[in-house]
Amino acid sequence: MRTRSVFRNRGSVTGIWRQETRKQRFLRFAGAIYGIYGARSKATRGWKIWKGSKGSKGSKGSTETIGNSKRQNNEEIQRLLTPMIRSSRLERAKEVLSQRNQGTRLVFCSLYEADVIACLRTMDLFGIQFGEIIGEWTETGDTSGGAKSYVTLRHWPDLRSCVGWLTEAGYKCILLDNDASMEVKAGLKNIIGGQCRLAVFLADQRQPMQELRSLCELRVHLPHRGFSKSLSFSVSVAALLSYLRSTGFLSGDPLDEGQKHLLWTHWLLELRGQRMSRKLLKEKGLSWPEALK
Repeated sequence: MRTRSVFRNRGSVTGIWRQETRKQRFLRFAGAIYGIYGARSKATRGWKIWKGSKGSKGSKGSTETIGNSKRQNNEEIQRLLTPMIRSSRLERAKEVLSQRNQGTRLVFCSLYEADVIACLRTMDLFGIQFGEIIGEWTETGDTSGGAKSYVTLRHWPDLRSCVGWLTEAGYKCILLDNDASMEVKAGLKNIIGGQCRLAVFLADQRQPMQELRSLCELRVHLPHRGFSKSLSFSVSVAALLSYLRSTGFLSGDPLDEGQKHLLWTHWLLELRGQRMSRKLLKEKGLSWPEALK
């Protein structure tokens, strides 16, 4: 069966999985996202099959018991780790968490891993928590992506399944396309006051884009006045997000309390250090949060 390596970064949590099948990888990401988004969020619609026993939905009471148990475990982890982290770092993390939003998502379509990792820093800088990745990594990147520990990514096997979920969840799909006829500023004016959730699709312009163009509701390009028609990928994303921030798209739809609770546990583990955190949890008999595996 075909296998491949995941991230090469040995310091990250993903470094513990050296080889895995495509099915194993999909199941892992599905389970992780279910935990991050929460059981009652639109984001988990259709993902419940990957949790619990085979095909068994379980009773409402048992589901609530499992949820309460996980929350209690996370709260114990928070009480354990909080005194071990400098107050200045905790205050900074709280400030960042309060500004995270889910109203805008970045969707990476068949891009080089190095390009995606470079954009994760931009996502973090602009307060975007969630990103979608479509297709396999086309090449292993050597860029260090520390920001990937603080943003949430979900992998999709194909374009249509991703677009379908985003549309159902209320996102308007827009494509950053060098060949689009409309500049981004004019395009944003058409949706101001209407649907405020945006999914911004980013793709390798050298690859075939017919299907992607047909599925997106709006195509825009960054302004260009010279001979060059494009910027480096991460710079293009930063420029686009600057436009979105100026029009208010990055200030609405904050994370709900369940999402914040899970992310805060995750961030404390990162701030304390993965290796030391695992050792402490083992000593205290606490389980590693399932959503972060």
